[in-house]
Amino acid sequence: MGLTVISSSNRTARCVIMTLEGFVVFDALYDQQIAVKRAIAPFDSEVFANGLIEDINLIFFKPTGSIMTSGFLKSGEAVCRYQKPDGRMVDIISRGEHNWEIRQYHLDYRLARTVRMSAKNPDLTDRKGISDKIELNAPGSPGYALVMDLVEAIPLKK
Repeated sequence: MGLTVISSSNRTARCVIMTLEGFVVFDALYDQQIAVKRAIAPFDSEVFANGLIEDINLIFFKPTGSIMTSGFLKSGEAVCRYQKPDGRMVDIISRGEHNWEIRQYHLDYRLARTVRMSAKNPDLTDRKGISDKIELNAPGSPGYALVMDLVEAIPLKK
């Protein structure tokens, strides 16, 4: 089980991974750099922490860098392409209300990550811009997939 608390305006995150019994196996803060508070094997590597925070950044934050172009795919879906400071590309595709796809590419233009956000439960999607299901896929070896279901979204007020 996991818990992620995000501030998109500050680009900060807190990520906790725990067993079903509530034992915390990974706890980290991100505020322009990663501060790992607790990490138990197999979650105790720097590679894991960096990869997790990079995935959180991809899913929840606007891409860093500049927008290169925008337009429409042949299917009619709107798309915006960003170039990150390190040269990688990120496409954001709108597939209708609460349905999005994000594609991140390696420097050699191979697909690195795909994120699909969709609205399945109308009771949870009455908040503007919130999807209740997020699926991240990382192809390759070793590839992995992560599926997140929204339990609760609370807009924070300043």
